[in-house]
Amino acid sequence: MYTLENVLRPASQSMGLQILFSRTIAGARSQGGRLFFDPVWRPNPRYSLRAYIIVGLTSITNIPKIMRARGWNNGAALMDKWFSGPPKTKPSFASPDESTIKMDAWALKVPRAKAAFDEMVAKKIWASPKAIADVWPKRAATLGPGCFDISGWSVPKQHEMHVNFQAVTDGWSLTLDDMVAALGNFSIYVTPLALEITPEKGKTRVTLQTVGFHIMDSFDFNGDQSLGYWNEADNSASATPTWSGDKVTNESFRNWRATNGRGGDFLVYSDVTTVKLSPPESFLV
Repeated sequence: MYTLENVLRPASQSMGLQILFSRTIAGARSQGGRLFFDPVWRPNPRYSLRAYIIVGLTSITNIPKIMRARGWNNGAALMDKWFSGPPKTKPSFASPDESTIKMDAWALKVPRAKAAFDEMVAKKIWASPKAIADVWPKRAATLGPGCFDISGWSVPKQHEMHVNFQAVTDGWSLTLDDMVAALGNFSIYVTPLALEITPEKGKTRVTLQTVGFHIMDSFDFNGDQSLGYWNEADNSASATPTWSGDKVTNESFRNWRATNGRGGDFLVYSDVTTVKLSPPESFLV
């Protein structure tokens, strides 16, 4: 943000003031900005007129720079991938991202994600009544009898075997942070990694030794959603309206894609954090 302050002169000197303000307006436009005038009354009986040049955003492609300035490196990396990708729209995705989001190194250090993870473990949602009744018969049928360790599978393939999940709200109504920038609303999924499946009296017994947790999300700009107010002049970002930031929405990105022929929606997979069950969890399906 740039400022200019000058004292109003008598009417005989008004032409010079008009020229000065014209130059100020031209300077604002040359920087992609706009003017905001703030009169401040002073005695005798002159007053000052401060002109603020507010840059806002010259392009939404500058949002990753703002994110990095604020330490939001995960959101910046994913948005850079979107800008550089082919023009793909959910559900026709570009190639997934499997390297940016780390569970232990980042996600589980964010309180709302850690709270959701802790609740999943405390409730043992991998063996919830609904999971046992609705999901586990399908997973047991897919694997068949035997001992299995699928921890070496890719995360997208592990995701196909998940048995439950828990949503994590994004906090847009409160404040912006790296997790909002990278994931918004997302879910943590639980997958059996080490297990044994055996027939037992016409049913199937599942014995779980290890479960894994990962995040899967879609990085896309479908639907109507405000993405906050951004200003590249001071690297500010806010979920609520500010006088110095430009509003950005999902439509802003869709319009950029239509104009530039780039911008690809893609799926995001984190790495996996594991929990060894001691004693193992055993149940019939």
